[in-house]
Amino acid sequence: MSDVLQSALHSLAVQHPRLGQMAVFMGDKLWLMLVVAWVGLLLVYWRRLTWEFGARALIALGIAGVLALLLSHLIPDPRPYIAEHYIPLSHVSSDNGFPSDHTLLAAFLSALLLWINWRWASVFAFFTVLVAMGRLAIGAHHTLDVVGSLVIVGVAVGLASWIRLPTAWKQKPIFAAPQP
Repeated sequence: MSDVLQSALHSLAVQHPRLGQMAVFMGDKLWLMLVVAWVGLLLVYWRRLTWEFGARALIALGIAGVLALLLSHLIPDPRPYIAEHYIPLSHVSSDNGFPSDHTLLAAFLSALLLWINWRWASVFAFFTVLVAMGRLAIGAHHTLDVVGSLVIVGVAVGLASWIRLPTAWKQKPIFAAPQP
């Protein structure tokens, strides 16, 4: 498989040790920082969390999970380090590479923020791109895998947004403010 973007990013990461270190951080650790930041934002915006948000988030999670599982069985894509016979820059699984779980999670967290605060969603989207590039650079995934993850999240969140929910859920908070 010829993947120009993945090959170029991996070559840069191998040839320049600092870029390699950045790639490992972006591909292996950045997603965890996004999870922590996302939980922090939920704590800040807890009053904005409505039943509608919760329902849409759960629906999107279910759709994304089913799509990822189904497509992982339908689209065989050996990881680049296996297909191209080299050692990846970080510990990487040897199973099917499609879709990229790291990219899927980062994109999912970004997309959920669209329902809470679009400015933070755009910041998270930027970091999602960095996670995807890191996964490519360390040799964990092909471009197909990370783009597939973005499409899965887009479809899941799009469908969850499209579903009609009770109107009252728009205003009903998940966590009621404490009464004095």
